[in-house]
Amino acid sequence: MLFRDKAMISLDSVDSTNNYAANLIKLSLPPEGSVITAQVQTAGKGQRLSFWESAEGENILCSFILYPRFLPASDQFALSQIIALAIRETAEDLTKQPCHVKWPNDIICQDKKLSGILIETSWTGSKISYSIVGIGLNINQSSFVCSKAISVKQITGKFCDRDEALIHLIENVEKYYLRLKSGNLREISQEYHKHLYRMGIPAQFIFEEKEITATIVGVDHLGRLKLMTSANEHINCDLKEISMVF
Repeated sequence: MLFRDKAMISLDSVDSTNNYAANLIKLSLPPEGSVITAQVQTAGKGQRLSFWESAEGENILCSFILYPRFLPASDQFALSQIIALAIRETAEDLTKQPCHVKWPNDIICQDKKLSGILIETSWTGSKISYSIVGIGLNINQSSFVCSKAISVKQITGKFCDRDEALIHLIENVEKYYLRLKSGNLREISQEYHKHLYRMGIPAQFIFEEKEITATIVGVDHLGRLKLMTSANEHINCDLKEISMVF
């Protein structure tokens, strides 16, 4: 097993597990699959420079250290895909409810956000040096300031063993990472599209500071969202250009 018996660092408090992982890499070269976990983050980061809300000791807050140097720059979005798929499968196992990937890699259950991902990659020239995969998965939190968030406990009505959930998450990340190493990117993309939130369903988006109605028709290999507007116009856009009215 690729990640079996690799380092796991458990922290009571940290600004960000991603920051801790980055500093660790500067000091040494931790083995691939090393995981940093924390009870609480004082400055947890999300996509678009957002803050990740999490009550102390109630959720999974972790970062994986990976060295996907086998992955060409043109295929780096496949890493985001397999991480999203690994968390989606974990979430569905924990909740016993359908879970989906909201582009590019949030995990949605009952139309609310159950998990978020922040992947930070360092490059040496055109090759990946390392990737730090930060994951927040809401487990036992009972209420959120953000009305769009939800936890496993809120969905099931039952307490969830966080340590067991973390082990299950690590196993799934390993499983999907090995699939990525095998090079079957087409199969990964097909599975990603199968679980893509609101795929083929008209939705509202903010694009170029305007609200539009459009339908997701796919995601290209570079990770750009492909939309068909209500005016039959094709749009390809990255994360900084568009947001779903959620």
